[in-house]
Amino acid sequence: MENMKNLALPKQNEAITIAVVQEKGGVGKTTTAATVSAGLAALGYDVAGIDTDMQGHFISTLRVFTSAGYPPDLLFDVVSRRRPVHEALTPIPPEKITLEIPSDMTPTGPPGRLDILSGYLDTTLIPGWIRAHNNNWEALREVIAPLHQTHDFIIIDTPPTKSEMTPAIIAASDYALIPTLPEALSVRQTSDTLESIANLSKYGDIRLLGIIPTMVRDGVLLHEESLDELTTAFGESVWNEAYTSLSIIWGEASAVGMSVMQYAPGHKAACQAWRIVHKVLESVGVKA
Repeated sequence: MENMKNLALPKQNEAITIAVVQEKGGVGKTTTAATVSAGLAALGYDVAGIDTDMQGHFISTLRVFTSAGYPPDLLFDVVSRRRPVHEALTPIPPEKITLEIPSDMTPTGPPGRLDILSGYLDTTLIPGWIRAHNNNWEALREVIAPLHQTHDFIIIDTPPTKSEMTPAIIAASDYALIPTLPEALSVRQTSDTLESIANLSKYGDIRLLGIIPTMVRDGVLLHEESLDELTTAFGESVWNEAYTSLSIIWGEASAVGMSVMQYAPGHKAACQAWRIVHKVLESVGVKA
């Protein structure tokens, strides 16, 4: 993995694992996970996406389904050791990650790979399986370990509420990336998420990568005040320079199975998406 040599790695010679978490639905977790994954792959990194939400939205966002029209339901098979992780990956078509790169970003080479380990309804069986096997909450980390030899980044999309999967996700991750809406309760919601992570610190040394304000209405006083509250509460952890504005373009892109960078490369939303990808790279110690 030549393009990893300049990274400030949290674990030597291993992929960087980022969990996109927030204990509230509808804040843009899956959109953020898919956007970051596609952007990193377009820049030449090999990326593995893992969907730990039983809804299977990560891969659905890219409109990749089984012949029956459902997301591949393979995460439980991998965690329960029924299938090796590399046999459960679904490769995303290259055209979805062959993107127009902004002039201020330098790709490491040609587009890399984006492979998704998708979960669906059977994902709900994972906590019970873990409890039945000596409460081994490191099970997810153990079964995805081979990905560290073949991929540069692992992006984990997480459930939209408090979940029994959370300890396993914490154990498998290096960083937490938290999207949050600019609402009156955003500080409380983000605080609750960070408290949950802190309470589970015995399962893994996960660090806060950043807090991304999402669906911001520019010029709306309520949203501006909420952003000020977030910044007061969490300081430089809030990515005020890498947020997303409320726009129908995000939904339109998802409806046709594209990242917003592919769907509307010249749109403001695509520029914001690339700023988030740039901030991710900067925050883990690599020059974009």
